[in-house]
Amino acid sequence: MSTSPSTPSFDGEDAMLEQLRRRNAQSNSAPARGNDLAQRHAMIAEAAYYCAERRGFAAGHELEDWVQAEAQIARSGVGQSKAADSRAAGPR
Repeated sequence: MSTSPSTPSFDGEDAMLEQLRRRNAQSNSAPARGNDLAQRHAMIAEAAYYCAERRGFAAGHELEDWVQAEAQIARSGVGQSKAADSRAAGPR
């Protein structure tokens, strides 16, 4: 599990990301762009829920949870479209 000083990881993060990867792979048979965004949003929402759960759902940290969840999803590569993958690879 990779960690960075600005984005702490938590117990179960790897398992959660692996579950999201499997779910993404099962439903990634050529989705439309809108479906990619909706799926990514749902994955971020689920990850943000787990972030909030870790700290006992204390109010006032919703944005922090969301941003942390976005970072976790981005680091894992889960939910990235094939077009985003090819853009990230750069020109050939």
